[in-house]
Amino acid sequence: MGTSSYQHMLDYQQWWRMLNLRYTQRGVTLIELVIGLVIISLVMGFGAPSFSGWIQNAKISTAAEATQNGLQLARAEAVRRNTHL
Repeated sequence: MGTSSYQHMLDYQQWWRMLNLRYTQRGVTLIELVIGLVIISLVMGFGAPSFSGWIQNAKISTAAEATQNGLQLARAEAVRRNTHL
């Protein structure tokens, strides 16, 4: 009888160690990975239209600056040559 209760104690200790090991394992589960991918997809989905608008505004600004630089260059040349635009 003493041996069987001792065996029961070992089984309980092994079970407790296995339970503790289960919670101390490192890494991510499939569910955590899927949730992370969903969150990243949502953030990128909401950010893509605003990023597209930002790119379009940047192109317009670049074109306006190029036009302004061309006019400043023409003015500088006109002053250098002592002529009108």
